[in-house]
Amino acid sequence: GEEASSLTKDAKADREKLLRLSVSEGELRAKVRDLEKRAAKAEQDLTRESALRRRLHNQIEDMKGKIRVLCRVRPLSKKESGDDCGVVKDGEGSLTVLPAKENQEKKRFHFDAVFEGVREDNSQSKLFE
Repeated sequence: GEEASSLTKDAKADREKLLRLSVSEGELRAKVRDLEKRAAKAEQDLTRESALRRRLHNQIEDMKGKIRVLCRVRPLSKKESGDDCGVVKDGEGSLTVLPAKENQEKKRFHFDAVFEGVREDNSQSKLFE
């Protein structure tokens, strides 16, 4: 009698806990989806704002008359690609030249901007815009 009644109460309490947890899980999933959407929008906003900041910075530098140094990396020739040498773009404005010979050191260069590969947005006319 008493044991069965106690088990019934425990089962009822466990069912209520389970129901609350499933509601909480649904709410959490909805919050995660919302946060993922907000993070994606923030990433898009950051990309757009970074491009705007870069364009405005370049306009200011042009007005000051400052010379900017840009680097456009051409594809490796057949000989170069066989020599295990290469160029690695390290970031927005730096690159590292990997030597063909082991006894030579890597050389790192810094520029106002680095463009790599043969792409339409790396054309001569685009770089001068």
